[in-house]
Amino acid sequence: MPNETEILARAKEYIDKLANGLDPLTNEELPEDTVLNNARLTRCFFYVSGVLQKVIDNGGEVTRVVKSRVDTSHLPPFCLSDEQRARIQLTERPALISSFTRAINGLVPEGTLRPLKSRAITDFLMQDGYLKADTYTDKNGKEKSCRVPTPSGERAGIATEWMNSANGMFLGTLYSAEAQRLILDNLDEIIAISNGELNAEIR
Repeated sequence: MPNETEILARAKEYIDKLANGLDPLTNEELPEDTVLNNARLTRCFFYVSGVLQKVIDNGGEVTRVVKSRVDTSHLPPFCLSDEQRARIQLTERPALISSFTRAINGLVPEGTLRPLKSRAITDFLMQDGYLKADTYTDKNGKEKSCRVPTPSGERAGIATEWMNSANGMFLGTLYSAEAQRLILDNLDEIIAISNGELNAEIR
């Protein structure tokens, strides 16, 4: 099944062909009198193509919001009510752990609690043998550290994939709906690790 980056690339390919007066499916020139050759639509196609390229370059994220680091240490520890937990949605497409963590944190009004840390999730998964520390060499020849799935992690629906970002290609670790369910089933322990109430025993 194609991933989100591949789907975005295919959508851009279709839009580019329309912008250049071609049928996206047959590559044949569109008839002169078709509405798709209207100058306004052509400009729109080129604009949408540019937007899609920015999303692709940003690793599939619609926007890249850079926030200054805010001190949240004075806030109460992170917690979720039963009603909030019931609103957590598993994504059909595999997600980066940062995206999944943002979705969970988004259930709590900003500035009211310390946020759940992505690192707490990956620490728990390392503790239980689903992830392991590793390194890889990026496209610029620079060695970077990462956390990749073990055989147990792969069976649980965790996988790695090269992805685009504003800073170039990186090795992303993706979590399927099954892997997301594993995280939710152990959310109490993960929250305790995030709040500093429990130390992950990483092997």
